[in-house]
Amino acid sequence: LTRIVEDMFMLARADSGQRPLDRRDFYLDELVIETGRAAGVLAASKSISIEIEPGDETPFNGDEGLIRQMLLNLLDNSVKHTSDGGRVSVHLTSGDGSCEITVSDTGAGIPPEAQPHIFERFYRADKSRSRGHNGDSSGAGLGLAIARWVAEAHSGNLALIRSDAGGSTFSIRLPLPRSNGTPRH
Repeated sequence: LTRIVEDMFMLARADSGQRPLDRRDFYLDELVIETGRAAGVLAASKSISIEIEPGDETPFNGDEGLIRQMLLNLLDNSVKHTSDGGRVSVHLTSGDGSCEITVSDTGAGIPPEAQPHIFERFYRADKSRSRGHNGDSSGAGLGLAIARWVAEAHSGNLALIRSDAGGSTFSIRLPLPRSNGTPRH
């Protein structure tokens, strides 16, 4: 419940322009590795493999905490909706002044009629997923709305590229900084 309230407050502040970005220099490839490893902890209980392909060294300037939250929201959804023994992958590629992060899974996919609504607040494609199989809450339908807002706040976008019986793929496109400097640690 606390997480839902915090997510709602974040979106409300974002809507009112009161959630400024805390921009810092960091390496996006390192963040992809960290979030992939964190998702691996969740995936282990379902024997889901996590494939991480961080690509080349990718200096980035943005709100590292929000980018982390965006990636974790996508990875968490992928793990939740992938059957035991499945696979989730996260890949980072960069070039031509932008980068793309894809998060793919081997889950059952999102029904076609639900796909236009998945980025809406409080929307859940499968109402039976409102509670996990152990009675745990599996979310309030805010994760994808937050993830899209984070991408857009960084002048990027988040889109569902593919979803069918073989799984789903989401793509995050973000502009890269123009300078050739490297982030400070």
